[in-house]
Amino acid sequence: MPEYEEVSIVTLDVFRHIQKQGNYEKDEMLLVEREVRLCDARPLHQLQKVGCGVQTIYEEAQEVHQQPIARAECVNLCSLESDTAELAGSSRVSKAASDFTEGFFERVSWEESYRGRSEYLGGSVPFDENMVKPGRETTYTNPKASATDLQMLRDQGAFELPPIPVQTELMASFDTHCAPWTPVVDPKWLDESAPRSMLLLQAVFLAGSRVSKAHLDYGSSEVFYRRAKLLFFFGGCDDPLISIVAACLLHWYNPVGPEDVSTDTSGFWIRTAGAMAFQIGLHKEPSPNSRDRGLRRRLWWSLVVRDNIISVGVGRPRTINLRDSDVLPPSLNDFPTNNFKSQLFLAYCTISKLLGDTVESHLRQEISRQRRVDLENAVYRWAKQVIPRLRSSVAVQEDAAICNLEVQQLLVMYFVVLTILHRSPTPGSVPPAASLVASSFIAGIYEEFLLRDELRYLGPVFAFYPLCAGLSLLSSCRYTHLQSTAEHELTVMKLSLQKLSERWLSAVGPLRALNKLAEKVRDLGPFEGPSPTLDPDAASFFEGFDTKLCKQWQAIGHSSEPTSGTTGISSTCTMADIQDPNDALRSLDAPPGQQADTYDFASLDVSLDPFSNNWEGAGFDWSGSWLLNV
Repeated sequence: MPEYEEVSIVTLDVFRHIQKQGNYEKDEMLLVEREVRLCDARPLHQLQKVGCGVQTIYEEAQEVHQQPIARAECVNLCSLESDTAELAGSSRVSKAASDFTEGFFERVSWEESYRGRSEYLGGSVPFDENMVKPGRETTYTNPKASATDLQMLRDQGAFELPPIPVQTELMASFDTHCAPWTPVVDPKWLDESAPRSMLLLQAVFLAGSRVSKAHLDYGSSEVFYRRAKLLFFFGGCDDPLISIVAACLLHWYNPVGPEDVSTDTSGFWIRTAGAMAFQIGLHKEPSPNSRDRGLRRRLWWSLVVRDNIISVGVGRPRTINLRDSDVLPPSLNDFPTNNFKSQLFLAYCTISKLLGDTVESHLRQEISRQRRVDLENAVYRWAKQVIPRLRSSVAVQEDAAICNLEVQQLLVMYFVVLTILHRSPTPGSVPPAASLVASSFIAGIYEEFLLRDELRYLGPVFAFYPLCAGLSLLSSCRYTHLQSTAEHELTVMKLSLQKLSERWLSAVGPLRALNKLAEKVRDLGPFEGPSPTLDPDAASFFEGFDTKLCKQWQAIGHSSEPTSGTTGISSTCTMADIQDPNDALRSLDAPPGQQADTYDFASLDVSLDPFSNNWEGAGFDWSGSWLLNV
């Protein structure tokens, strides 16, 4: 029998779960002494007098998993009693413990540290990483929470849970408005009938509180964030996948804009999660037979998405370089079920990558003609292939209103890409028509968000998009026949930022910037010469979209003849250059006899490999300020 690690927390919930597995006689019950109380940490050998309950759990888990089992994370800590209890201790406990561990340890991933040195070491002398794999006598285990840490966690309320109705509300909000964009939390992990990770619970409550429409009398987002942060650093979570998932969810807090240096921002947590992901090899394609294959791939691409979105919002380098990864593009096969939410996430992955690549090209001043063409082709394909499918699916969904909101969020990102790709080349120059039209579409979508009171459901990056559109709308204000419309749309952007600032302080900086720039633009006076109009190539990017959202469409949204010279936009994207829309990316390494994954929905564009990021780049002080550098 291997030597077991220290048991940090023993809870009555574990034994109660065993007790419920059968009808036990009075003489079969074991006494849990008073010393085994909430958060009472001691080595396992000191717990032998408690009875076979604890030992059996570990023995059964050891037998199933063929390796030492770390301590069980406990749940419902705030409701536990420290009094004695009568518990089952017969041979039937063994079966009950087996049933318990089968459910609990099913979610626990025993990860090995990833090392790739064999790729560049060795040669004539073969080298294998298994040669340096530590033996039993040198195996390092993550330190468990000490008694001092546990006392500190208790004092800080890290183990406290809100009332059941509040938990239900927060989980429902998370499932509706957060999970579609980060589909990495298995509902079974949150089932109160089995032990749950306290770290994961607090992270889920945090995310849910940021998008909840209900007023939380119990506690604020700050309370849940503080608890989760303490548990992340001091709680001794044994499952690295759970830790990465929690770190990925903590980005929902983001209390300040990038103009402030803080360890509580989304950028801090994506780098923390990314570092852990590399340690356990999430950047490597899991084997087809891996039990957690779908989860690992969804988690990896969730990190990639977050990395792109955060980079766009703050104008700083991305953390993850996809050239270091061989994980295949996300697939519908990665999800338990093929439904609208899974299709939505695939579309989200693609447009996020395109947005991140576009921003990075500008940050590095590498937006060459060919790169612009490649990006335009890719975003055009995405709009023509993906959006129609999603729209057709929305109509048959039971929650059609929510699904429509989610599609609208993707459209905002699409129009932001167009706005950035076609922004003014130099300060004071005539703005491209495509940028003006795209920003007008963004304003129209945000106006719907305002009218439907849906801004509360949006993530922190939606404080950046009004800045992007607002800068372009300021240019529209310099055209006499567009001024009235543009000022209305600019007001919509400011009202949206003001509303968002109630939840996201990162909206304060963009709002301040738009107010200051509006005064400067008025001093510049109107543009001289004809107003810009779209040429046919640029207009094709907006075909199929509801022009009622674009108040500037009638003025500049169409032209009978292509224009040149006055539009500020060169004809860089030719529709003849667009690839066959029926092509599909397929896995090239599927084992014989096994059907390969098909990436025929919102596949990541392979033509963008040359744009994969690395650590070089430059950041700026406040949200979106890189847009002002031309």
